[in-house]
Amino acid sequence: MRCVEVCPNGALERVGVEVTPEKVAEKVIEDSPFYTHSGGGITLSGGEPLTQPAFAARLFEICHENNISTVLDTSGYAKPEAVFQVLQYTDLVLLDIKTISSEEHRIWTGVSNELILENAKLMASKTEVRISLALIPGVNDSKENIDQTADFVRSIGIKYVDVLPFHKLGQGKYQSLGLKWAFNNCKKVSDKEVQKAMERIEARGLMVTKGRMM
Repeated sequence: MRCVEVCPNGALERVGVEVTPEKVAEKVIEDSPFYTHSGGGITLSGGEPLTQPAFAARLFEICHENNISTVLDTSGYAKPEAVFQVLQYTDLVLLDIKTISSEEHRIWTGVSNELILENAKLMASKTEVRISLALIPGVNDSKENIDQTADFVRSIGIKYVDVLPFHKLGQGKYQSLGLKWAFNNCKKVSDKEVQKAMERIEARGLMVTKGRMM
């Protein structure tokens, strides 16, 4: 099948290019003086970087060879062997935990969270992990879910939770892709509600921050 590179009328647009981890690393290393000065590094985010574990692992390996710190931002939904492959070169994991209930997780995402929770244990045993909890009204903002999530996180040795207030900035992306947006009726989370959730998490012995849900 012939690949269409350009459409004169603009109906089709080519987005993205294929690159090797070595090529990406070249660009990263160019900025290494900035990382050294700021204490920063490289973050692989989504999509889902664990769908390409060999690429992610090799890129992180090169970063480590050049004293550049590495962060993996992930949903945790991946084969354990893929997780282990990337963790060898990962300094910090930012892990989403959407809801602690496997049944609720299946309702909202289409899959169980059992694999994610098992991978969370693996990650916590290998490197530093911070949990990202996107607070969504009517989905995962109940006292029970917040408490149980905090208890699980603490039980596997993770110390930090970042609470991310829900917003609707992703709605336009879904519409442009012809996908159904499931959160039309969700209201914005108030500062008071966020503070209450943070206090509940702190009460379970964890350190918590308020982040920006992107």
